[in-house]
Amino acid sequence: MNISFARPALLWALASLLLPLLIHLVRRRKSQPTPFAAMRWLGAGAAPRRRIRLVDPLLLLLRMLLLAALVGWLALPWFDPPPAASTHWALVVPGVDPVAARAKVPSDAIARWLAPGFPPLDQSPAAPQATASLLREFDAQRHPDERISVIAPPQVDGLDGARPVLRRTLELIEVAAAAKVATTAAAASRPLRIALRYSAEREPAARYLRAAVAAWNALEPDSAILDAAAIDTPLGGSFDWLWWLGAALPEAQQRWLAEGGIVLSDTPVTDADSPIVWRDDAGRSIARAVGDGRGRRIGLDRALDPQALPLLLDGRFPQQLRGALQGQPAAPTTAAATFLIPDTLDSGSAVRRPATYALSLLVAILFALERLLASARRRPELA
Repeated sequence: MNISFARPALLWALASLLLPLLIHLVRRRKSQPTPFAAMRWLGAGAAPRRRIRLVDPLLLLLRMLLLAALVGWLALPWFDPPPAASTHWALVVPGVDPVAARAKVPSDAIARWLAPGFPPLDQSPAAPQATASLLREFDAQRHPDERISVIAPPQVDGLDGARPVLRRTLELIEVAAAAKVATTAAAASRPLRIALRYSAEREPAARYLRAAVAAWNALEPDSAILDAAAIDTPLGGSFDWLWWLGAALPEAQQRWLAEGGIVLSDTPVTDADSPIVWRDDAGRSIARAVGDGRGRRIGLDRALDPQALPLLLDGRFPQQLRGALQGQPAAPTTAAATFLIPDTLDSGSAVRRPATYALSLLVAILFALERLLASARRRPELA
């Protein structure tokens, strides 16, 4: 087990160990000559040689150890594991074609499913999986010198809204996804139908809503149908959501809202007590919701313009928009496989353990012993 320091520059403070040594030399007891009568019969002899003698060497040792422990504690020591032989792991994300995945496993790698318990490939993993969480768990369990390759389909499920922060870089190997068998529920599902109406001056804002629907369909093909037109275009057929960018809602749309519809409007909700359904990273309100009959109107507090709402240029905007409309700020769970590759690496390590706890206890014990011994040495002098 090796020891490293997070602040090695503070080790220069070990020079302070000379301080108690100098104090003990300066404050050593001075001998007081006591003349007596018989000394006059003694002849002059050689003067005695003076020797430097340390007073209370045990107390001096305790004080030097206390200073050394304090310096070590301030330098933040860590116990590092001994270097191990580098192992190559291949983590296969469930959902890939098993035959194609086995063919892509590197020859020097140990293959495991990215599933609870990380079973070998000859076992069937349970589904669904928390892919991002499992990847962080496996990364934390392995030595930093070990390599990890991830074999994944182009689209990965089980994400939690943020790129994983790991202690190492990953090698991504993309393979084809396994063929999905259509189920009755999937066949019965229908796409989300959205009607977008906007005035002429709101046409630039409507582009961002069109782009959001396009992003949904890129992740889930044909998951949403958008009917976008000018504000005076009649609404045809039935729809799930109405996005209204312009003047106040006409009477017909107000009735539809009261009967249980969901309307997104760029007119802010005036009731300050209305719940905030969408916030930015700083916690400020983006949209509030207010009930209207059995329906719900969501009013944007800011214009759909990048200067007023920089989130429009962020890749999270489509998913956050959908979460606000659905009444839940859900994080994206599906993304491209490249989303698994971390942007930043974790500077910490699960296999490194801080040594500050043991040093804190040692400092407390040494301080108590030093005070006890110093008090015991002082009592005879006071007497």
